[in-house]
Amino acid sequence: VYLTAHADTITLERAKITEPYGYLIKPFKKREIRTTVDMALNKHRMEKKLIGSEEKYRDLFENMTDGICILNADHNVVDVNRATLGITGYSREEYLKIKIEDTVYHEDKEKSNMYFKKLLEDGVYESYEGRIVTKSGEVKWVGVNSNVIKEDGKIIGSRDIIRDITERKMTEKLLQNSHNELELRVKERTSELNEANKQLIQDIIELEQAELTLRESEAKYRNLTEGLDEVIYRADPKTLIAVYVNRAVESVFGYSVEEWLNNPELWENSIFPDDKEKLFAEISAAQKKVKGSVLEYRITRKEIGRAHV
Repeated sequence: VYLTAHADTITLERAKITEPYGYLIKPFKKREIRTTVDMALNKHRMEKKLIGSEEKYRDLFENMTDGICILNADHNVVDVNRATLGITGYSREEYLKIKIEDTVYHEDKEKSNMYFKKLLEDGVYESYEGRIVTKSGEVKWVGVNSNVIKEDGKIIGSRDIIRDITERKMTEKLLQNSHNELELRVKERTSELNEANKQLIQDIIELEQAELTLRESEAKYRNLTEGLDEVIYRADPKTLIAVYVNRAVESVFGYSVEEWLNNPELWENSIFPDDKEKLFAEISAAQKKVKGSVLEYRITRKEIGRAHV
């Protein structure tokens, strides 16, 4: 907070460079000082909360197993997480310089354009499946869900959730080939078709709109987790006691969020006894590797019964 007798433009502009919390010109009253200091302290507290909220959002954003890509209205990439870079093979700097349609496989461009049009008309599209060309030239299959980002009612971009479904598509192709061979043998023997193709339906994951202010930043973190069917939680790495959990805990474990957070022993008590020793050993091994892991174990749900997670 600057206290000065100078009110000239040059002095004021120099002060602005330092981004002060307040600027008082002499003479001033005691009440003016108190008001300015109170506002400065409040602004500082809000900025600290905003930074903390942004860090939580960024941690979730970067560590999602699915790719997340934020585009502007011109389809230029403005933000991307590590999973997307892993799928495409680009570095972050390289990916931020390209238009998303430049990565679409040439045979799928017409279909991709149709989905972009649907996004502008409906504000969302789901279950798009198409091919992309990675940095190395490899062709991969991806599944995409997308919704628009608005500001003051105007579309300023979109948020895409990307999943690599190449392996699934290869499996489908192998299954299809086997099916065709079986059909051919059946035709040769009976001239009748008995089989039908089966489709696998991609899981739909939606993320709520991300905002940049403190309140909206916290909301986008909450919306990002509360809208999921999977349980998302943060736990103390030493005690494994949950410090946050989303509402999906009610459908998966049968407990309310309040019950879960108020009773640190619920998670451990929910683990099926035969799985505890193996599970804690896997958790310990994962912590030593300092990398993500997929752990599967059985739980006893509240008043419902046993389930796998």
